[in-house]
Amino acid sequence: MTIPLLEEIASALNCRVADLMGAGQIIEQPVVVLPFRGSGKRLAFDGEQVDRIGKPSTLQAIEVEDDAMSPTLTKGDIVLIDRTVAKVTKDGVYAIEASGHTMVKRVSFNPIRKKLTITNDNALYAPLGDVAPSDIKVAGRVVWAGKRL
Repeated sequence: MTIPLLEEIASALNCRVADLMGAGQIIEQPVVVLPFRGSGKRLAFDGEQVDRIGKPSTLQAIEVEDDAMSPTLTKGDIVLIDRTVAKVTKDGVYAIEASGHTMVKRVSFNPIRKKLTITNDNALYAPLGDVAPSDIKVAGRVVWAGKRL
């Protein structure tokens, strides 16, 4: 491992490079660094955990920007999306793009009406309503969430 990589990992974990060292040795646990969507930031993850979630090359982190999905997700929480999911095939939480902005929303598909229903988990936020699948771009399906402490 290189010093710059150790510095990036320590920064992402909010610790010192020395904290990553054990008895003069570099920690043997594999680490995967994943990019944040829309920024130059990156996030270090336990490599074994990432392998259980998906392929590192298809995963991307997003920081939740508001409380519209509360209590499920709140401002500052981190989600990982699987970028290979480009359309809604089953109900779930997705990262969607509209007007150049990425949002994390609950999306369900009505096969009879051929419409997507986009909602928030927080009742204080109005649902975005029904849209045609072609009206939105799906950035990915949420496959993991980390709560901000």
